[in-house]
Amino acid sequence: MTLSPKKASQARRINELKAELGCEILSHHYMRGEVKDLSDFVGGTRAILQRALCSDARALVVCGVGFLVGLVRAQRPDIPVLVPREDAACPLANRGDKELIGAVRARMPWAILVAGPKCREGLSRHCDTIMALDPGTGAFILPEGIDPSRALVIPSLFTLKGTVPERLRDLAPDCQVHAQVGASEIMAMRIQNPGAALASNSLCSEEVKALSDFSGDSDSLARFAELSPAPRIILIAECGLAEGLSRRFPEKTFIEPITEIFCPNMKLTNIKDILAVLEAHAVAPLPYGAQAGLARSEAHDIFG
Repeated sequence: MTLSPKKASQARRINELKAELGCEILSHHYMRGEVKDLSDFVGGTRAILQRALCSDARALVVCGVGFLVGLVRAQRPDIPVLVPREDAACPLANRGDKELIGAVRARMPWAILVAGPKCREGLSRHCDTIMALDPGTGAFILPEGIDPSRALVIPSLFTLKGTVPERLRDLAPDCQVHAQVGASEIMAMRIQNPGAALASNSLCSEEVKALSDFSGDSDSLARFAELSPAPRIILIAECGLAEGLSRRFPEKTFIEPITEIFCPNMKLTNIKDILAVLEAHAVAPLPYGAQAGLARSEAHDIFG
């Protein structure tokens, strides 16, 4: 990506500070292109957690929304985790309350409610158990002994198959970003692009997912793009993913919907923000003890 002279100067200074401080920058697929170009690693939530767990950096800069930062801090209390934008939040992670839990239990009393990685602070205490993290793969897994067929992830209300039970669909909180594309637009894209594979984010509507060849989170979609023999892929996901995959796989064509799927919260972080947090850390490094205390608190809220 070609940068303006001002941003190019900021990018050079960021790279200098990264080397001096021993920092790695980890960015989500949905970040701005200029941010991803400066990053040492780009991935979805699971991939970023796995990278953070095995990183030997002296500090990590996490470019993503709040729940992702909390997860990284919970897993790496031994090093500073720097955040360029503290105000970058995921609206879906802030959805859900005790009333939602009560309504779900009334309709599906046999379900085991599992607090997922996006379960907001305090809501996990009203669930039956907490999703665990496999340190080897960075994947979220059920605690041992839980019947997978009865598990329901909070707040998305997903089963482990990535679908919302029909009796709960009117209760399920929408992802305001991925809910913008409807089934009619998908069917039109199918007609306009015969032979193309169609992959959608798991946060799309149930109708859109039913029309897809594959549905999953951003890491799963990136893997699908890598392995699919299809030269043309209709991609129903936040626009940052298609941007990154087009660079990684120039031999493939990624077709996006006319309705732009754009997450304003993911796009808040810019080069200036990253430079500012690195400069602040260079002047006054975050104490490990304070960082560890914050991580323990956030870990309790997320994992129970």
